Amino acid sequence: MDSITVTRNAPAAANYYNKIGLAVYENDANEVTLATSPTAVVPFGIITKAENALGGQVTVCVAGRCKAEIGDTVTVGTHALLAVAGDSRLDPAAAGDYTIARYCSPQDGADGEYRDVIISISQLDT
Repeated sequence: MDSITVTRNAPAAANYYNKIGLAVYENDANEVTLATSPTAVVPFGIITKAENALGGQVTVCVAGRCKAEIGDTVTVGTHALLAVAGDSRLDPAAAGDYTIARYCSPQDGADGEYRDVIISISQLDT
């Protein structure tokens, strides 16, 4: 499965060069900002590439397969849907969360690891 990516700018004071694999949302100025809540805003995608500059361009996977940074432990067969955590990593989704991805790695994921996901944005019923 191929991924679909788009290029956006980071806010003027932000450098996302070391933020590959983290979740973002798109603000009213069409800039991408790190997402830090599973329920506050609808996530936009996962950063796959970024310039090493303040306000630089950021490539974001908005559909299809990409690698994302895991926050809390994700167990294959137990945690299928992932949501944004406070640190912009992906955690297992809970009721009421906006889900950003489906976990598709063949092995469990732990804090700080990069694992395969398929972007699929929706909201879990409460």
